[in-house]
Amino acid sequence: MVEIDALVDRIYESALLPDRWEATLESLRERSASASATLLLLRADTAPRHRGTPLLQPALRQFSEGEAWRSNLRVARLAARGEAGFLLADDCLSERELQNDWVEQTLKRLGLGFQLGMMIPMPTGDFITFTLERWREAGPHPPAMRRFIDTLRPHLARAGLMASRLGLERAQAAVETLQALGLPAAVVAPGERLVAANAGFLQSPAILALARDRIALQGAADAEFRRTLAAATAAGGVASRSLPVRDREGQASVVHLLPLRGAARDLFTGARLLLVVTGIGPLRAPDGALLSSLFDLTAAEIRLVRGLVGGHTLKSIAEQGPVALSTLRTQLVSVFRKTGTARQSELLALIASLSVVQR
Repeated sequence: MVEIDALVDRIYESALLPDRWEATLESLRERSASASATLLLLRADTAPRHRGTPLLQPALRQFSEGEAWRSNLRVARLAARGEAGFLLADDCLSERELQNDWVEQTLKRLGLGFQLGMMIPMPTGDFITFTLERWREAGPHPPAMRRFIDTLRPHLARAGLMASRLGLERAQAAVETLQALGLPAAVVAPGERLVAANAGFLQSPAILALARDRIALQGAADAEFRRTLAAATAAGGVASRSLPVRDREGQASVVHLLPLRGAARDLFTGARLLLVVTGIGPLRAPDGALLSSLFDLTAAEIRLVRGLVGGHTLKSIAEQGPVALSTLRTQLVSVFRKTGTARQSELLALIASLSVVQR
């Protein structure tokens, strides 16, 4: 009994700490006298996400990275049965279907068979599937073991639901934190599926909201966004990208694509990318009081800086009067000295950084 309680505790612990699912599956495999155990998260239009004990991990990767998952009859048949508890997958397929079934042939090559499977529908539209496989030579799980395995079903189901909800809440908390910093942001999963987004992101003119929580970027940037998301989904991931976007009114912004790696990749939400939007607007000079307090600029020097920020040259500022060009040059040298810059480009870059801070 103590051993069973420890296994149940591990199941709920994994709901809070998803990186512990593999160790929990190993305990489940051992306690159920199985050869392997797996956990798959299934969605109709995207490749499965998975965890498993070592024996089946290569096959799970092949299954999810190839095309076999698209024609997997086991999932459809288990879902159609709608029965609580673990079912023998072989009972859901005909003899001919088993002969053509990728999963069955893969299990045979590994000396496995008699797969028990259980499907749990999730509020997100996903299905969680747990499977247990036996060595083919050992035969199916004995009836007493089947009954024990079924006692674990409610715990596995609750843990899956908890993990899914916690994953969504963690993603939403992350984007709300960025909202507090003034950054529109969202977390995206494969298939352009929106996992979480803050109000700034949803209102951004750079973003198109599509049906079923799908998103797209305005204009030509959308194709590159989809390629980056696909690469982030594949093994090996992708580097960060920044995509310039211009909406229908011509307003420019940049969408930064930041791949989620390690513990940030949530098994149950499928999160793969963090999107952060920054607007591009005309350069504005900071408040004169800020320039004066930071660099001790005089009123005349502040007027010169404002003119340069407005796109004017020294000559055009002089032509507008009443300050002569030679005087403006002297003022500019003083501004360079006070701000620690040596060129107009360096000065304007410094002013740009102060403008962002002041916003």
